[in-house]
Amino acid sequence: MSVLVPAIQIPLDRLVTIKQSLAGRLQAIVQASSTGTAGQEIIYRDLLAADVAVTATTGRVNSGTLSATTLASNVFSTFTLTSFQALGIYGYAALSPNPQIDEIDFTVSGNVVLAKFTLDPLYCLQQSVGYFVDPIIWNPQETVGVNLLSQAGVTNEQFCLIGYMAEPAGRTVAPRTSAA
Repeated sequence: MSVLVPAIQIPLDRLVTIKQSLAGRLQAIVQASSTGTAGQEIIYRDLLAADVAVTATTGRVNSGTLSATTLASNVFSTFTLTSFQALGIYGYAALSPNPQIDEIDFTVSGNVVLAKFTLDPLYCLQQSVGYFVDPIIWNPQETVGVNLLSQAGVTNEQFCLIGYMAEPAGRTVAPRTSAA
């Protein structure tokens, strides 16, 4: 089970360790479980909003309309990772000036909750960024879901999920070639 820690309360060296560990774990997962990737370089890259939400704007995702006190399941619909992708999320950033999302849940296969986080501790400290001590990880071919809860209700609140996607080089990021 993971814990959400406000950015101002996590030492930089601990954050670096979380990020490095996540990147290594994701690469190892893809290398071990992918078919057809033998001999290919497995890279990791920053998670893009478009990786989790088809309607995402650059770098941000949108909550859509959340009814007060009702958990909105699969707010971006669900999507299934390919056989050569693994995804990990290690942080959350509220991008709206007056955030109203109170809880975020991450699911696999639509109904199995991997982790639940209350976001109010961030807002109480007047912070908008928090990190998960134990990142949330989805393996290849797993279905990813995100649930949101707002006590007051909100429409189109913007936020960012901070994480990595691992996949073979060349799928979305070209392999680096040596300079001539």
